[in-house]
Amino acid sequence: MTNPTWKWADLSPEQQRLLSDAERALGADYLLAFEPMNAPRGPGEPVRGIEAAPLSDSELECLSGLESQLRSVVVAYRRREP
Repeated sequence: MTNPTWKWADLSPEQQRLLSDAERALGADYLLAFEPMNAPRGPGEPVRGIEAAPLSDSELECLSGLESQLRSVVVAYRRREP
């Protein structure tokens, strides 16, 4: 079994709105949505200046529901303090 590779999720305008609404509701600076892709590719360049956002259990539950709606993996990030 091979590890899946990931790409940016291809979201409809409605899904993009849901993602933006959740971003504001969770207080995360960024929510990034990914979906698996079949084509192999090299490791991605890390995004500088952001880190995983700390979320409460209820916020994680909200994020999980969003993932189900978008059929994507969603990760919450915040700006890294300098």
